[in-house]
Amino acid sequence: MRDLLRGRLTGRLDIDRLIENAALPAPAADCVRTVIKRTRLWKLEKVDVAHELIAHFHDGLEAGATPEQLAKDFGDPRTAAKLIRRAKKRQRPLAWHAMRYAGWLYIMLIAVYLGLWGVLFIGKPNITVDYLPKLNAAAAAVPEEQRAWPIYRAALVAMGYQDDGYGKNQLLKVVDIIHPDEPDDAKWPELADLLQRHRTSIDQLCKAASMPGLGFQVGFGIDDTDRVMFGQRLQSNNTPQSPNDTLIGVIFPHLGPLRTVAILLAADTHLAAINKDALRVERNLIAMLNVSTHATETPALINSFVAISCRSMMLQTLGTIVHKHRDLLGNEQLRNLAHRLSNHRHQQLIHYEWERFAFYDAVQRIYSTTGLPDKQGVKLASNLDIELFEPKDELLEIALTPAKVLLWAPPKEMIQVYDQLLDKMERSMTVPMYKMPTSGIDKQVETLSPLRYELIKILMPHLEPLRRVLEIHQSKYDGINLGIALELYHRSKGHWPAKLEDLVPQYLPAIPIDRITGGPINYRVLDDGPIAYSVGVNRDDDGGTIPDDLDLIRWYGRQSHPVMTWLTDEQYEQQHDSLPNGDWVIWPVNQ
Repeated sequence: MRDLLRGRLTGRLDIDRLIENAALPAPAADCVRTVIKRTRLWKLEKVDVAHELIAHFHDGLEAGATPEQLAKDFGDPRTAAKLIRRAKKRQRPLAWHAMRYAGWLYIMLIAVYLGLWGVLFIGKPNITVDYLPKLNAAAAAVPEEQRAWPIYRAALVAMGYQDDGYGKNQLLKVVDIIHPDEPDDAKWPELADLLQRHRTSIDQLCKAASMPGLGFQVGFGIDDTDRVMFGQRLQSNNTPQSPNDTLIGVIFPHLGPLRTVAILLAADTHLAAINKDALRVERNLIAMLNVSTHATETPALINSFVAISCRSMMLQTLGTIVHKHRDLLGNEQLRNLAHRLSNHRHQQLIHYEWERFAFYDAVQRIYSTTGLPDKQGVKLASNLDIELFEPKDELLEIALTPAKVLLWAPPKEMIQVYDQLLDKMERSMTVPMYKMPTSGIDKQVETLSPLRYELIKILMPHLEPLRRVLEIHQSKYDGINLGIALELYHRSKGHWPAKLEDLVPQYLPAIPIDRITGGPINYRVLDDGPIAYSVGVNRDDDGGTIPDDLDLIRWYGRQSHPVMTWLTDEQYEQQHDSLPNGDWVIWPVNQ
């Protein structure tokens, strides 16, 4: 065909004709024909070999050797063909050698790919640890008779608590419509009536809060005894049903009711203050503090957020009582509350065990006994939104699955990187925001390879929101302690202190710091009483001026307000002229 395309029909590739024209004796001709056939070379290469062999036999015949002797001396045709083939292949062009090695590489990749497919089907989940009992260890250790949860449940149900399936309930519809610290609200009578009608249940909530432990064990559903609170929204079975039921799927249905308890107790505390019932005020405040501790019995960050929320409500309520009902609580009651607050530091509320256990559990379920993800593991990873490729064709997605497996980091490396980041996160929680406005952990997670460490990027908790919430909570704590010290000083001396140093050490262990700058907190005595404040994000002393938009500085939205934004020195220099005025007032808390 090549000769035809060149227009040269010479028959130069007709090896049989070439041998015939050589007029070799039959033994020699057969030997040449056999060797050429076994070389399996290209046609042109075979022609060259034919010419060489014909010349070889002609030279032997001219030297007087017989055809039989030449064939015998030539040796085994198969061995000769093999040697000739090897020599000719070495002489081929470089491009051919490159393609040859590329072909072998391609075949090897196909073999590896098929092997990975085999791994997907023969691998089995490497589930060696059940982390759920570890997560529930503290709750399970609480004796039955000392568990608060059954009492909480009974009291809330008696008050009409019924989850509607969206995290809300009929009971909170009454509570949420007003601010409990504003008894002049037009809807306050409706809330006050609710509290009065359920006085026994409120007492039971306080009793539950005094119990040593909560005793609620989390799982993948709820016990039948809790069905009365949650209806049919949650499944009854509280145990995992398949390898896909990772610890990530654990639910925390008790957190909503606990926050409801804190809200109810806060409302009842304001009602007690209006009625001049100091003992009930003190009892409720201590109960709210204990509710926040109960919320942390399951060591998870979501529990920590709820605990901080409950404790913040307690601090807000106490601050309002001390400021607006100055003569209600006696000196010993104020000292008792301050002492209890000092024993409940916010650092005790932060726990990461669920996050760490959930990651470990996901790894052991995704990776099989072969050290690579199996078919079930790939499916589980997809359920966790870990998609390295997103082809529109489902068949293409299936075909690319082994490639995903190759890109993931091995399990030991995955856990090691996760632990290092989470350990850094825990250490950074002890550093105030004014010393380290941004921890950098979140950025480190963002810069991880999305192909190799996507599991970490999906499951690593975000640090910055928690650090900000803790700073705000600490400022609330500082403000309440300062407010109690100021009130005790005023009762003893008959006037407000001229400077905060006058409170130390009899009324206050140390002067609170400015949470923005790290310097001393600012203090002034105005006509209507003392005020303590941080300089705010602009780092200027605006005399305790409250920002105009008061809605933004309500407690629940405080973390988003611009006066409580932490900036690096470089950011401050760049944005100084545009930063908002206003100070961060920590006392009185209702500011």
